[in-house]
Amino acid sequence: MLPPMPGVDWRDGTDDIAPVRLKALIEEPTEEEEKRALRLAREEIGRQERNDRDALNEAIPDLIRLERYERRAWPRHKRAIREFGRIKFNRSYVQAAAPR
Repeated sequence: MLPPMPGVDWRDGTDDIAPVRLKALIEEPTEEEEKRALRLAREEIGRQERNDRDALNEAIPDLIRLERYERRAWPRHKRAIREFGRIKFNRSYVQAAAPR
């Protein structure tokens, strides 16, 4: 007799030692079960595709606003980098020119 394992019921009314879930995976599905599984898989794929399409359609206005914001932000970013470089250059120039 196998020792008991938590969450696993080894007894399914037969004298087999294979768990019920394992036996279900090993058994060949009937044609009706295959058709049902295919139908469910197709429905789920269709539902996911619709969800992706709906999400993209909802996101388009936000993406357009983001792109417009990035276009405005880029010149500010360049200006800030130039200003930082100018400050660093002036500081090093002043330090180099200062008497020691």
